[in-house]
Amino acid sequence: MLNGLNKAADIITSTMGGTGRNVIFYQDRDLSFTKDGVSVARKIAFANKEEDAGAQLLINAANQTVKQCGDGTTLTCLLTQHLTNNIISEIETRAVNDVLDEGLSELTKVIDYLKEKLAKQLGVKEAVAIEKDPLVDALKEMRSSK
Repeated sequence: MLNGLNKAADIITSTMGGTGRNVIFYQDRDLSFTKDGVSVARKIAFANKEEDAGAQLLINAANQTVKQCGDGTTLTCLLTQHLTNNIISEIETRAVNDVLDEGLSELTKVIDYLKEKLAKQLGVKEAVAIEKDPLVDALKEMRSSK
């Protein structure tokens, strides 16, 4: 869906401003071109159903702007695309950070367990001698910086 939204937004926003581009349509043996964002939005349809659903979401947002303001289709598409991509990126970043944090936590537990086991094998009551491990220090620093 995001791919369709981005494709539609790229097509529609290419018409923006005085230096905007013309978009050419070929439909039912009829060739037409326009620089009007509303007209471009109304004619967009993708063969892929998921892409088309994303494009239709964008077009519906633009149509709501036209109904309420009478103009602003292209700007609405530009803002919707930008906001949607930023939100998706933020969600992905948070998910990755959560997985990394969980992984670091588990890795620290494993290292602590292995240190205790090694200390027992060496006959040391505490793992103080192993405490200055650079890997452990780096992991602890990474966890505390979050």
